[in-house]
Amino acid sequence: MHKPNNALNMSTNAPSVIFLDIDGVLNSKQHFIYRKSPEGRARRQRIIEKHGQTRIGLELIIIDETKVEILKKLVTDSNLKVVMTSTHRENSNCEYFQTLFDLIGHPLPPKTVIGCTPILGHVDERKRGAEVESWISSNRFTGKFLIIDDDYEDNFFFYQPRIEIDNSIGLTPANAEAIQKYFK
Repeated sequence: MHKPNNALNMSTNAPSVIFLDIDGVLNSKQHFIYRKSPEGRARRQRIIEKHGQTRIGLELIIIDETKVEILKKLVTDSNLKVVMTSTHRENSNCEYFQTLFDLIGHPLPPKTVIGCTPILGHVDERKRGAEVESWISSNRFTGKFLIIDDDYEDNFFFYQPRIEIDNSIGLTPANAEAIQKYFK
């Protein structure tokens, strides 16, 4: 069950939050092609030798470290907090993602990942949007937020602020700049 984070209940000190997807944002079709290249296969072999074929090892393979580098700069420069919306959040917590980004080589500042949206199995339409709304409501969150995802068709409510990422290339510096402008 999702527990509210009481640290977010103070409206005057509410952080700015990004709701973050992984597939299509921190990886891409371009990265998928790279993973099949000799260089990508060598990288995969190094990760498996170090971490085995564990969940974290497999996620280190699919996530593009260049995208995490962009994410790190974005959250650090703009003092943003992260709530995970990705399917990768299943059976995970904030510490898991902090560790994952650490192992990728671009650690986020401590306590940057502040939550994961709840998994609402009973919702069929606009599921991710409903999960974002549930997290906001459960945490009595009153700060500014933005959803970062590559798949918007029927997933979010029209009124939810979002930036759509092109899943063929993933998160870019231009996306990060647009996100920073939104929060200024």
